[in-house]
Amino acid sequence: MAFVATVLVATAYTLVLLSSSKMLFVLFYGTAFCALATAVLGNLRLAVLVGLIMVAPLSIGKDFLPMPHMGGASSFAIEAADLFLGVLLLFQLRDLVQKRRPFVLPSGSAGLIAMIAVGVVHMAVGPSPLLASHQVFQMMKDLMLFFVVTNELVRVRQFRIVFWAFMATLCVQSGIGILQYVKQSDLGLQILGELDAATLEIANFATYGKDGAVFRISALLGHPNLFGAFVSLLFSMAVASFSYKLPAFQRSIIVFVTFLGAAALLLTLSRSAWVSGAFGVLVLMCLSVVHPQWRSRGLPIALFIAIGGIIVMIPALPVIIQRFVASDSGAVDFRIEWMLVAWDMIKNNWVEGVGLNTFVFHLPNNTPYGGADSLTQRFGPNWPVVHNIYLLIWSEMGTFGFIAFMYTMLVLFYIAYDNLRYVIDPHIYALSIGAAGGLGAVMLDGLASFFLRNPQCGRMFWIVAATLVAAHVWNKRNAPLRTGATPDQNDAVARVRNGLSRRQRTGA
Repeated sequence: MAFVATVLVATAYTLVLLSSSKMLFVLFYGTAFCALATAVLGNLRLAVLVGLIMVAPLSIGKDFLPMPHMGGASSFAIEAADLFLGVLLLFQLRDLVQKRRPFVLPSGSAGLIAMIAVGVVHMAVGPSPLLASHQVFQMMKDLMLFFVVTNELVRVRQFRIVFWAFMATLCVQSGIGILQYVKQSDLGLQILGELDAATLEIANFATYGKDGAVFRISALLGHPNLFGAFVSLLFSMAVASFSYKLPAFQRSIIVFVTFLGAAALLLTLSRSAWVSGAFGVLVLMCLSVVHPQWRSRGLPIALFIAIGGIIVMIPALPVIIQRFVASDSGAVDFRIEWMLVAWDMIKNNWVEGVGLNTFVFHLPNNTPYGGADSLTQRFGPNWPVVHNIYLLIWSEMGTFGFIAFMYTMLVLFYIAYDNLRYVIDPHIYALSIGAAGGLGAVMLDGLASFFLRNPQCGRMFWIVAATLVAAHVWNKRNAPLRTGATPDQNDAVARVRNGLSRRQRTGA
């Protein structure tokens, strides 16, 4: 433990020496958070996992060799989340050396590895090796995150704590967003990833055109649409928790977080996030009635959604109707126009793609706006990327890269389906179907956004995906457990069957 703490402090101070005041912020508050979480949880390792989830949506780090643009990684970056990830990796390396427990390669990793391989080829022979290497570096970090979180979740208590970490993250981000709306301005939290006032004003005026500016919240996710997709990713987990018994105080917290998240989602004024959020909840409702043993538990979810939906929808109905019928049509027209541009790139480069992370650099003379000067005059220095993650990946990485990406998404769908067979622990089952709903929401949102290419958004996606896969691994290892046993009884047996050490079995 002393060794890990020493490495953590040394690494943090080294980054401080190499970077700006952002990392000083991380060092001070990150250390304070870990100390507090360790005191509450009684476990440094679990505190670091919670810290990882809390800082994952934040844009705090040091950039190296930056090339600002939209639609992908714009630099090599060492971020706050990497510090927490590194500490967890040290713990797992210790477990591996001491043979404390088995490790697994998460299902779906093969697709990510194949995408990285395509990226390496683009680094060697593509049009921009530096831009390709930026994205490859980011994908490697996503793969490591996927692996570490999947292998970290091996006990029921960890799944429970992770659920509350997700709820805390949703609560904090939604609360910040609502404070932005109350103030009708930014909160001065640009160090954490908040939009500055000028960029926020552009997003607000672009909603209804010049005739009617509104205020859209974005919390710390960089844009209202990204924040809306983030809420959709975690919202289904909150709703899923109503399918099993919780103490009254915990249930009241979940009710508060759920309505806070719903209000924040509404205030983003993001149509794609509204649709994807509703789709995620619909997926959750369908999954909650598949297993006969869980079917009766799905009724509270349906009742809560019905009652909560009526409470939220009635006063919000004028806003929703206005957003769909009175919005500036230019946003939709632009999306369609850029999708056609992406499709032309695919047809002309369907095998190899135009080059990883280089979509916007192929826009000159491929759009109705002419060359680089005309694009800059029309859109400013940062040209927009196609708002469709599937077309973006296909156009940049070619058909093989697209197939690898779709393989990973389909594997996650299969895991969500296969998890429906196991009702061993109610907390894990509810978290699993909630995560499936959230991932489904983001996959649908991908038809109108590039959420996964945003570093902090991508981190949250892969953490949720890792939670789903970890639940699948836990279910398969512990399928013989008695469904009639209490969660604590099953947890005690599972610790032994998972090959944990005596110290780990006691919760250390």
